[in-house]
Amino acid sequence: KYTPRDPKSIPPRQWLLGTHLIRKFVSLTVSPGGLGKSSLALVEALSMATGQELLPDMKIYGDKPLRVQYWNGEDPQEENDRRIEAAIISYGLKQESLTDTFGSDSGREQSMILARMVKGDIEIDEEFFIDLENEMIESGTDVLVLDPFVSTHEVNENDNSAIDAVVKRLGKLADRTNAAIELVHHVRKPSAGTKDQTDVNDARGAGALLGGVRSARVLNVMSEDIAEAVGVPSDIRKRHFSVSDGKAN
Repeated sequence: KYTPRDPKSIPPRQWLLGTHLIRKFVSLTVSPGGLGKSSLALVEALSMATGQELLPDMKIYGDKPLRVQYWNGEDPQEENDRRIEAAIISYGLKQESLTDTFGSDSGREQSMILARMVKGDIEIDEEFFIDLENEMIESGTDVLVLDPFVSTHEVNENDNSAIDAVVKRLGKLADRTNAAIELVHHVRKPSAGTKDQTDVNDARGAGALLGGVRSARVLNVMSEDIAEAVGVPSDIRKRHFSVSDGKAN
């Protein structure tokens, strides 16, 4: 049964980045392919790791830089390094400011299979989760970014039960490590004649993914109307995108 508590004894949510990343919760960013979600994830990671608010409307909470681990399951580490160093140059950051607070791994060198299907049953790799949990606690990781989510498992992404099990286990990891976990995910391919703008409900695969995260947001390419209104030339319009909250809670 429920034991009543003094409301003042319940701590508020511990936001880490804007209204998106929260300690002990899993968050989701969805976007069409090639739009810039990996670049956004990296710049936000560097922002948190340096304690510098590099993007507008993306407040960083806390009185010191956060420890961030970024894992990319698609590209080689050399490509990650290109993006990281480009962002460091672009924002005028000091490389040494990231030595103790930022880490980057490639799925080509450090695979991450959190779950798989074995004879029709969902098998969560508990040994891997425990190792990851111990590593995050030992290093003091505040934020773990998994980009993209589909590269972290071998279950049917359209299977609600399987995806729900993976997201819930990630939620337990976030809780045990007192960290925020960010999942970067693709949207499904649009059908002919459908809307130009996507929302979080267009996330590829099972709806359990959206249901299992606390915060979700969506990226969209700059529309022709907005580009014209703000004076962005049409030939570079697609280099710009918006970031919108997509989950009412």
